[in-house]
Amino acid sequence: MNNKFVSCLIAVLSLTVSSCRTTPTGNQPHLDIVNTVTPSRFSVLISNSTPQTLGIWHGDNLWAWYTLTVYLRERPRGKEFVIRRKDRDWTMNVPSRIFLEPGESERMEIDLLDGSWDVPQGLRFTSNYFDVRVRLKIPPTPEAKQLKVFVGESFSDWR
Repeated sequence: MNNKFVSCLIAVLSLTVSSCRTTPTGNQPHLDIVNTVTPSRFSVLISNSTPQTLGIWHGDNLWAWYTLTVYLRERPRGKEFVIRRKDRDWTMNVPSRIFLEPGESERMEIDLLDGSWDVPQGLRFTSNYFDVRVRLKIPPTPEAKQLKVFVGESFSDWR
């Protein structure tokens, strides 16, 4: 295993308080949850806090579709729910990316009830007693290598 992965894994496993901040290392983007309207509607700010240009998948295509995973933690019980994008068919499919210069950010609006997310049965958003966390994960693919897209994963803090 590489050292960055082990360090990230240790940092993720050692988080015990929601106010703890994880700091990306190397060429990882930084994720923040902002503008939380409800636990089902919020924005994710993906920021480039590295000294180099960072490419990420963007848009409505196979490469970008599955990159975000949402974690909900029910308070005070601590029960966690994992929410991923629903599978879908692709008719026209071309990889699309954006480049974030150092210090730049991209805001992504998330609505877990818009029909594109696989929300666990019985999960109710009627209460605001949830902490939210988001993971950006981009696996290595020939397209990612060719188009110089970040490969790896990064987590937001719990909010």
